[in-house]
Amino acid sequence: MFFKKREDKVIELMGKHLDKIEETLKAFELLINEYTDCCAVDPAKIRELSFRVHEREPEADNIRRQIQKELIAGAFLPFYRENFLKIPDMIDVIAGDAVRISKELYLQQLVLPNEIKIYMKQLTTAVLETYNKFLEMFNYMPNNVDKVLALAEEVSTYEQRADKIEWDAKKFIFMDKNNNLDKTDKLIFKNLIETISGIADRIENSAEYIALTMVKMRV
Repeated sequence: MFFKKREDKVIELMGKHLDKIEETLKAFELLINEYTDCCAVDPAKIRELSFRVHEREPEADNIRRQIQKELIAGAFLPFYRENFLKIPDMIDVIAGDAVRISKELYLQQLVLPNEIKIYMKQLTTAVLETYNKFLEMFNYMPNNVDKVLALAEEVSTYEQRADKIEWDAKKFIFMDKNNNLDKTDKLIFKNLIETISGIADRIENSAEYIALTMVKMRV
């Protein structure tokens, strides 16, 4: 019973950790909207919104450390414990990427073509939708393995939508002869698009790892 309480505590803390990551991504979405909706970048506003993204990351880190403390103290059998130690680290990187992009946007203050603005907003929406589907998995952990596996597949479907937007953006950057972008701009915009899309990829990787963990627990 004592160990069951620790396991329940880990699941509870994982839920709180996920909430903080969600807050980080929503703050990131606000930043992207400000960056793409305005005719000119307002450095003061971008700095404020970038900081909002940044300040949520330490809160998530604190919860991640609490999860690790409970696991090291004995939650879950040793055979599964390593998996549960890795999951918060994988999820934490999602917030880390959002923070990194936010800082770069503030520092670079890019002048974006309208097409790139549209792709950035579409990608950010796709990232949030992928994460929202990912969150549903935790309603069924660790008891309903089949539902977790089904939702992991749905997460992959949402991530593929982000991949499609990334590909369309790259085609615009490198193949549209009317975009008037110089080589440096093309590389900067390519990196920006890839990094935002990469958040969805990290979410998918986390979902797949959780699905494998649930299968491992059922065996």
